[in-house]
Amino acid sequence: MKKIIIAFGLQLCILAVCGQQHTYSTKIYSVDLMGDTIVKDEHGNKIAIYSKDIFGNRVIKDGNGNVMQTISKDVFGNTVIKDGHGQKVRSIEKNVFNDTVIKDGRGQTVSTIGKDVFGNTVIKDENNQKVVSIEKNVFGDRVIKDKNGRIIRSFSKDVFGNTVMKNDKGQTVASIGKNVFGDTEIKGENGQVIKTISKDVFGNTIVKNGNGQKVISIEKDVFGSTLIKDGNGKLLKSISKDVFGNTVVKTASGSTPSNTISYDVIQFDDDGNLNESSLLELMMNNGD
Repeated sequence: MKKIIIAFGLQLCILAVCGQQHTYSTKIYSVDLMGDTIVKDEHGNKIAIYSKDIFGNRVIKDGNGNVMQTISKDVFGNTVIKDGHGQKVRSIEKNVFNDTVIKDGRGQTVSTIGKDVFGNTVIKDENNQKVVSIEKNVFGDRVIKDKNGRIIRSFSKDVFGNTVMKNDKGQTVASIGKNVFGDTEIKGENGQVIKTISKDVFGNTIVKNGNGQKVISIEKDVFGSTLIKDGNGKLLKSISKDVFGNTVVKTASGSTPSNTISYDVIQFDDDGNLNESSLLELMMNNGD
C-alpha cells in the first residue's frame, strides 16, 4: 500500500489543469460477501469487478460480469494472462538460466530479462539480441548502455550525497537532493530548481515549480480523506471512506495527465523507500 500511495502522489506532480470549472466523476470501491472488489460509478452502476475464481486465479470483469482478463499460474509456475475469450495473450516465464522471459499469446518470445556473467541486468529482444543493459561501473554508479555498449544514462552520487543523472555525453541533466530546509529539490542541467517537494506546517505535501509556485498539494481533511488540489486550491481528486467503509474516489473531469505514466517507472526498495533515480526519470520525461 505504501508503494501505491507514493507512486500515486508522484503521478499527480505532472497533472495539467484545464478549464475554469470542474465536474467530478466518482468511483466507489467495495467488497461483497464473496470477497470480490466491486467498482461502481456515482449512479451506483457496476463498472468493474475484481475477483478470484475457484482455482485462485485473478479475474477482471466488466460491470455486467463479463470476463475481460484472467491472470493465473500454469503447472510450471509461469504467469499466464488470458483475454475474455480465454485466449492467452501474454505469459511471463523463467527459462533454464533463470532469466525472465515474456512471450506473446502464440508462445513467441517478446523480450528476455536476465543477468550476464558479471551480474549486469541485460534485456534482449525477440531475436535474443541485446537492446539495453544496466550495470555498475568501478565507482559503483548505475550505468545504462545501449545494444552497442554505449552509455545512454548514468546515475551517481555527488560529494553532497545528491543523486545525479547524466546523459550519453556525461553531461548532468538533472539531480535530486535536499535543500537546507530538508525539502526534496529536483534541479535541471544548469543547476536550476525545477521542482520542490516539501511539507507545510499542517503536514501536507506541497509540490512547487521552479518559480516557487505551488502546483500540487496533497492534504488530509478533518474526516481523514486525502485531497489532491492544484496550485489554486481547486480539488483534483479525493479519496475517502463512506459510512459503509467503502473507498470512494472522486476525480475532477477537467484535470488530465499531460502524459500517461506507468507505475513501473517508479521503483522502491524492500522497505518502500523511493528510488531517487526513477523519480528523476519521471520528472525529466514529463516536465511541468
